[in-house]
Amino acid sequence: MVVDCHVHFRDEEEAHKETVERGLLVARDSGLSAVFDMPNTRRPVVSLERVKDRLALADKAGVKEVFYGTYIGLMADV
Repeated sequence: MVVDCHVHFRDEEEAHKETVERGLLVARDSGLSAVFDMPNTRRPVVSLERVKDRLALADKAGVKEVFYGTYIGLMADV
């Protein structure tokens, strides 16, 4: 198993840099088994809703050969 535990996919406002779908396709074509996304997005991933949004993007991409995981930011005031 080959894992990249530090990728940055930016759908939303900065899709021109990288998207979940394109990143997963590149990961698959590069022989990766899993990626863990550190979303560097303008809207931070700090809630269950935002995590579900990210997971939905990965599911919609349909690249079943590559596991998609995402990090969530923990904040004291949320």
